[in-house]
Amino acid sequence: MRNISLIAKLFALGYTLLFVLNFDSRAAVIRNGGFEDPIVPDRFLVFTAGQQLGTNGWTVIGPSGATVMLLKTTYDEPFGGYSLFNAQEGQNSLDITGLRNEGPNVGVSQVIDTVVGKGYEISFYVGRITPTGGPNDPYAHPATIDLKIDSGTRISFTNSDITEGRNNWKKFSYTFTALNDTTTISFLNATRLDTNQAGLDGISISSTIEPVPEPSTAWLIGLSLFGSIKRFWRVKVDYLRFFGYWGFARKN
Repeated sequence: MRNISLIAKLFALGYTLLFVLNFDSRAAVIRNGGFEDPIVPDRFLVFTAGQQLGTNGWTVIGPSGATVMLLKTTYDEPFGGYSLFNAQEGQNSLDITGLRNEGPNVGVSQVIDTVVGKGYEISFYVGRITPTGGPNDPYAHPATIDLKIDSGTRISFTNSDITEGRNNWKKFSYTFTALNDTTTISFLNATRLDTNQAGLDGISISSTIEPVPEPSTAWLIGLSLFGSIKRFWRVKVDYLRFFGYWGFARKN
């Protein structure tokens, strides 16, 4: 039983060493994921292509003059039956369509640190505003936002849910594997041109669980540990035989 216990401990040590060797202290971080920087003094702020939202984080992308809007959670349009463009969290959210729906090339992007070959999960909320009484112009249709990783394909995320008179927020997640030591995260407008709002808020990122070694890798690790165990016991037995013999000789 002691031998089995020792073998189990050595296997556990081997897997622990694999984890330590694969660990990288550089954690991926989304900066200003809740769009709380800058502070919105009144109802909203407008940013144009090339500008940064706050001091660190998102840059507005798109054609020259294209806009996005940072909305305070108390922003409303009571004349149209929109009582509250509430944020998903905190005080602010982003309307990625801008002052009007300016097309599919408008959005925001951010460069983050990543580890090559490591998996990540990015989570975010898409907001859809609906007037009291149900969908109506100029916010008649679902809100759609595209996610783009580096220069990859755009992936669409649509919130078709409604909460009358308010923003409805729906959470989405997407996993990817980093190809470089930095990764560009971009969110782009993909909402129909006759609908003038697509909210974005609550963006975060986390590392996915490290993959378990392939069976062939685990087998090689096991063989290596088994060889170490055999050598250990061979040395121990030789040691006991040698000193046991001299102890017996001295007694006699």
